[in-house]
Amino acid sequence: MRNPALRDAGIRVSCYNSPDLLLSLSLRVTLEFHLRYLYEERRIIASGHETLDTDPGIATSKGDYSLETYVLGADHYQIELLANLDKVPEAGAIVVVSFPKPKRGSGFPARVFAILP
Repeated sequence: MRNPALRDAGIRVSCYNSPDLLLSLSLRVTLEFHLRYLYEERRIIASGHETLDTDPGIATSKGDYSLETYVLGADHYQIELLANLDKVPEAGAIVVVSFPKPKRGSGFPARVFAILP
């Protein structure tokens, strides 16, 4: 059975015999859908995650940084390698992010903490 999310995103895969390929494409489409929703509909300023990159590892291993390019190209920022996200409630917490931005630098370690309700 063809995945409607893949079809709707305009991705055509001729062979569905590779579960890894299908999973990576499905993950990529799911991530893009959620990122666009958060930035365009909910109008968030930044996003954070536990992983090294916004894009799935299988994509970055092939030089595909399209999700990160989308976030940064829309003049937003992301916070990577966050820990203890499982301890922050889905709603109601205030997240404080503090970090210096060195001149001509692309990023810097952040100090991030949540104030829980």
